Amino acid sequence: DSYKSKREISQNELEINHQFHINTLWENGVDFILNETLSHKDEIIFTAQYCNNNKIPFITSLFFNNDLTLLSREKLIDIIEELQSYNPILISFNCISLNSFENLVNTVDLKKIYFGFYLNCGSGNYTDKNITCGVTPESYSQFVNKYLYINPKVIGSCCGSYYNHTKEIRKLIGEVYRD
Repeated sequence: DSYKSKREISQNELEINHQFHINTLWENGVDFILNETLSHKDEIIFTAQYCNNNKIPFITSLFFNNDLTLLSREKLIDIIEELQSYNPILISFNCISLNSFENLVNTVDLKKIYFGFYLNCGSGNYTDKNITCGVTPESYSQFVNKYLYINPKVIGSCCGSYYNHTKEIRKLIGEVYRD
């Protein structure tokens, strides 16, 4: 349901599903939980509360519209503020367009939070059945370079990307930070 405005399962089913997956991963030795591509407030807050209450380190990765609202229509800035009260390792943004990320950077002071991003490099719409590369590895690396000044802790690429996108990001990081 990550890309749907209306959820197709009940709240109870959603909670049972997340509890099962979080517990299974945690019991099998993961270092942290990545609650990924969340676009509904109730799901974001439930997973954050569950992890926080059970002392399980977690990252929440948010998906949102170009107008900086979740698919459940809450303002992204309000969700970021509320989410921080649950002490995530970091807040991430994934599978959003480059344009949506630019809107975020121009609206929210990301320097004040631990954050990361891995953006949609596909052509077309995120709901398309077949996603093809729409942003070259070199173009994506140039885009990423524009935002290193806000100190992201995690950088990657999502739908439409290939290993060369990661390779170009790694090359950029090596050049900028001389590792």
